[in-house]
Amino acid sequence: MALNIWTGFHWCSPVEPSRSDIAKGLLQSSGRFGAVVVLKPNDPYFQDACNKIMQVEPAGLQQVIVRIYNDQTPTFTDFASADSWINQYVDNLNFFVNHSGRNVVIFNELNVDPKQTWIDPRTIGIISYAFQNRYWNGGNRLLYTLFPGPGGAAAGYDLTQWQSYWDTYDLRDTDHNPRTFAQVYGSNVDSHIANRTMLWHNGSGTFDRVAIHGYADNPTIFSSNIVGAGGNTALHAIEWYVTSVDQSGWCYVTECGGQCADSTQPCFGDSYSAGSALADYEYNANSRYAPGNTYGNPGLLQAVYGYILDNSDPTATVNGRYRINSNYINGYNVRRGQLGF
Repeated sequence: MALNIWTGFHWCSPVEPSRSDIAKGLLQSSGRFGAVVVLKPNDPYFQDACNKIMQVEPAGLQQVIVRIYNDQTPTFTDFASADSWINQYVDNLNFFVNHSGRNVVIFNELNVDPKQTWIDPRTIGIISYAFQNRYWNGGNRLLYTLFPGPGGAAAGYDLTQWQSYWDTYDLRDTDHNPRTFAQVYGSNVDSHIANRTMLWHNGSGTFDRVAIHGYADNPTIFSSNIVGAGGNTALHAIEWYVTSVDQSGWCYVTECGGQCADSTQPCFGDSYSAGSALADYEYNANSRYAPGNTYGNPGLLQAVYGYILDNSDPTATVNGRYRINSNYINGYNVRRGQLGF
């Protein structure tokens, strides 16, 4: 069957020409077009990576998601400061938008990422607004912002962490109902976002969409179609978001994988079985959450991206656990063929 969701992989991170050459070859051999690409301030190699993606997909960057990265924690809460702050990304985002790119994730896993851990909700809300405001053309939005979900290990493992995360960042009350920034902060919030919620919530949100991370400890769990206790924690990540946070807006799984919890085992990202499991996960996620299926609203789940094409910062790959190499791609392609997509 043809999937209704986009599929692809995280690009190398940080992007560098030699790494992007490897990523291009792996993406091409996977038969996929999508990628998640990290964008640093004034990044000199981002456009090179985009050009290499477009050599795989000549139609452009519509299936690419950019993750905004910064090694400093901004503390401003006003629009003027946010509008100035985003200038360090604009040259590269102009290139991205001009080649049909539309989606950016702002930061990453705000409960665990050491760069922006538990950043002020007003700060990330006004950054999102500043990006949206900058990219308009005759009343048409050119850039959509994705809110980063909690750390992948929390997805399906510890729902208490999920509740705490969304209570904080969706500005929820004690009954877990979303509130506007003004309801939480009164007059102590920039007027541009005062009457908006953080997440989409039928159009009231500062953010347009949500980026979810879904991981499981091994390929067997990751390929399972069982949701809930004892099942696939990576599917549970989507399920919990849909049923407990916001069913009205689109979500994207921007990182996912099923690797051995024991890093001494030969089931890293270059594992054939891990690649095969990714195909199963995409198939199962599409079957349950894509347009026309259980939660087609229309189409809650828009994309699933595996992690990560060959190279990444060591702290992100946990000594290589999440790297995707050619053997992984082979397993992915064989299983994808068996599943018919």
